[in-house]
This record gives sequence, C-alpha cells and structure tokens, in this order.
Amino acid sequence: MWAATSFEPKPVTLTLSASATNLALSWTSVSVLTNAGVTPLLPAHRLEVSLDLTNWWETMVVIPQRTGPPFQVVQTNLPLVPVESAFLRIVSFVTLTNADLAGVDWHGLDLSGLDFSGTDFRQANLAGANLTSAKLTQARLAAATFDDALLDNAELAGVTAEGAFFRRVHAQYVDLTQATLDRADFTDAYLHDANLESAQATGAIFYGVNLKDSRMVYGVFESANFENVAFDGANMDQAVFAYANLRSVDFDEDADGDECIFYGADLSRAVLRYSSFEEADFRFVDFSDAELIGSNFSYADFREADWDDTWVVSCNFYRAVFW
Repeated sequence: MWAATSFEPKPVTLTLSASATNLALSWTSVSVLTNAGVTPLLPAHRLEVSLDLTNWWETMVVIPQRTGPPFQVVQTNLPLVPVESAFLRIVSFVTLTNADLAGVDWHGLDLSGLDFSGTDFRQANLAGANLTSAKLTQARLAAATFDDALLDNAELAGVTAEGAFFRRVHAQYVDLTQATLDRADFTDAYLHDANLESAQATGAIFYGVNLKDSRMVYGVFESANFENVAFDGANMDQAVFAYANLRSVDFDEDADGDECIFYGADLSRAVLRYSSFEEADFRFVDFSDAELIGSNFSYADFREADWDDTWVVSCNFYRAVFW
C-alpha cells in the first residue's frame, strides 16, 4: 500500500509589525508532505495586495518553494506606502512541473496521475512509489532510483535517465520514446507493451525483463545486457543491438527485427522462432546452441557468424549472405 500524498499547501497566518518607515511581515511555511521518512517540500509563497478585498495585485515578494526542512519562518520587510487602507494576503502554491526536486527521498509515495514534466529528479529516491499514469516527459532522472515502483501508463518520453535504477518496476504501456537510458538498470522489470521507440540505451541492463509486444524501433541498445529477456511479439525494426548480450533470449510469436543491426552480438542459446529478421545484420554474431525455427532471414547478412551446435529448422534464407 502506498503512502497517501497531498501537495495542497496549508493556509498561513500573516503577522505584521510596523515601524516609522517599514512594514515587517512574517509567517511560518509548513511542508505540504507530512509523511514520515520522506523529504519535506515547502510551498512557494507570493504576497498580494488589495484596496477593496475584491481586486488583488501580485507584488514582487515571492518566496520560491524548496525541499529540506519541515517548516521555516519567513520574514521580509516592505517600505510603508502612504495609502488610506490596504489589505495583504499570502498565496501559497506548489509547482511540480520544471521543478528542482533533485535528491528528494519520496520512496513509497502515491504520485499517480501527477505531472512532473521537465522536473529535475536527479539522484532522487522514488523506490516503491506509485507513478501510474504520471507524466515525467523531459524530466531529468540521472542516477535516480525507481526500484519496485509502479509505472504503468506513465509518460517518460524524452527523459534523461543515465545510470538510473528501474529494477523490478511494473511498467506496462510505459512511454519511453526518445528516452536517454544509457547504463540504466531494468533488471527483472515488467515492460510488456512498453514504447522504447528511438530510445538511447547504450550499456543498459535489461536482464530478465519482459519486453513482450514492446516497440523498440530505431532504438540504440549497443552493448546492452538482454540476457534471458522475452521479446515475443516485439517490434524492433531498424534497432541497433551491436555487441549486445542476447544470450538465452526468446524472439517468439512474430517478433519483428527487420533491418536490425546485431553486429558482434552474443545470441548463444537464443530462440528465434516464427519471427522476421529480413535484411538484418548478423555479422560476427555468436549463434552457438541457438534455435532458429520458422523465421524469415531473407537478405540478412551472416558473414563471420558462429554456428556451433545451432539448430536451424524451416527458416527462410532467401538471398542471405553467409560469406
């Protein structure tokens, strides 16, 4: 069960004291997050003024939101203005888009459906958080931790998440189009129906991931680790898997890898069954102990591939190149 979360600021009590020339204002800013063990978030505050309690004007006094302490006393001074009467109020608010939330510890919180587009979550701890249908488009997630988080239907298009941890996340239908995922760790994640179109994931770890029916077209997965991954029904057209570890992977049930680049990859003990790899580049690939059954390899390039103990049954090698 996720910890209930509210980002609604509490009203503040404004204290005034006047001197001959100045008006001193003070109030206590209180974190909108009261969950134990997580990083507090103090809301932003803006001073507004009115002459009739109907029309309000914003002043230049704005206190930005910040993370850190659970509360803070805010004090400011204003020059006295010669008016007959005036009314003051403090408007408190929280901004989650394009916010600086680097390094926060918000593990286990319910953040579902919230919009964090463009926000800086670098090195943040969001392990076990509920981010179902959350929007993190263009967010900065480098070295952040999302282990065991729920990311179903979340929008992470265009994120930069180098070295981030997504181990054991449940992320069906997650949108990772054009995401930068170099060296990210998705070990044992559930990415069924995920969209990784044009993603950049050089050196990433996808060990044991479920990528069934995912979309990986035009993605770059050079030197990534996909050992024991299920690619059944995945669309990988024109993706790059050069030098990737694809040992014991399963390309089954109409997986589509047309024009993929597997140059130098390790496909030992892999199963390529009833799938299409037309015009794919398999040069210098290790197929030892692999099973190639009923798949389409027409026009593929197999020069310098290793076929030791490979089992090949009923495949289409029309105009494929072997030497």
